[in-house]
Amino acid sequence: MDQIMYDEINPKTLYVGNLSEGVTEALLLVLFGKIGTCKCCKIIHEPGNDPYAFVEFVDGTSAAAALAAMNKRMVLGKEMKVNWAASPSTAPKQDTSKHFHVFVGDLSSDIEQHQLRDAFSMYGEISDCKIIRDPATMKSKGYGFVSFVNKAEAETAISGMNNQWLGTRPIRTNWATRKPLAPMVKENAKNPFFLR
Repeated sequence: MDQIMYDEINPKTLYVGNLSEGVTEALLLVLFGKIGTCKCCKIIHEPGNDPYAFVEFVDGTSAAAALAAMNKRMVLGKEMKVNWAASPSTAPKQDTSKHFHVFVGDLSSDIEQHQLRDAFSMYGEISDCKIIRDPATMKSKGYGFVSFVNKAEAETAISGMNNQWLGTRPIRTNWATRKPLAPMVKENAKNPFFLR
């Protein structure tokens, strides 16, 4: 458990997307190895999508330096997109179901998870923070969620951050809510004759 928490706080693996077909693992290791010692590199080729890779560094400081230096760098005619790799969903997570979830909308596509967390951290203890991404492209869908342990802190964050500029545009904040049933389904669910 300590190891997972440590990795969450001090990540060492980068996601490298929008790669040219000609990019090899050896090339990435040379490029990223100039910034810090790389532990390993894996390129993933999926039919119909650009190749993408994961580069793991020996330490988090090198990974952070590589993220800053390599994002948007042109390699073989394409601009690489470098980001922190998302933690595997199999990792045990803190149960945040009883926490207070804030919806954050109208996010700039260039906003990263750590920037979102930093922007809201002044309001209180954050238990979880995520930007929702398209699983195929890893591009931001333009919204995310920030979870607070304390309800009053979440309320203050909602009122304090609504219409604040984050990146290139103002964001919207509100309580995160589960999608309600469609009105038609609700009506019919109450109607005892619906099933006939």
